[in-house]
Amino acid sequence: MIRIFPAAMLFFVVAAIHGCGYRQISGRSEFSSIRIMPVENRTREPDIPDMLRQAVAEELLIDRRVTVASSNSDAQLESIVTAYRLNPTAEAGDRATQYEIVLAADFLVKDSGGKILSRIKGLEPPVREVFSVGADAAAAKIGEEAARGKAVRALARELRFRMLPK
Repeated sequence: MIRIFPAAMLFFVVAAIHGCGYRQISGRSEFSSIRIMPVENRTREPDIPDMLRQAVAEELLIDRRVTVASSNSDAQLESIVTAYRLNPTAEAGDRATQYEIVLAADFLVKDSGGKILSRIKGLEPPVREVFSVGADAAAAKIGEEAARGKAVRALARELRFRMLPK
């Protein structure tokens, strides 16, 4: 009976791991090159798609595990910016003095035959960027633009971490 116990425990551990949907992910990608398609924009911010496409390309170039290609790639990345809004986080009297940027996007990675390799919905940066607003409207706009750039880069970095696990 003592010899059966370790074998039974091993069986239950293996069954539990496979039954729970656990899957080991290696650091290797299913593709070596990727084409970043133009980003669809579902917000009222016209510059976000180009900013995101550029930031994703930069993140992948930094990583060096996948080559960014303009054509003839193993995979393609399709992106949709689904949300961009400013939420007030601090007020003085009846006026907002600080905002956080809410940015979200959906991503789809397909192989060269159109098979979906990865789908990431509603991805947001891990930390929301915040900027202050004073009486000077020009300074507020500059603060928003800087925070928006940081939010887009953080979103691209988060996508890289999800798309290419170490």
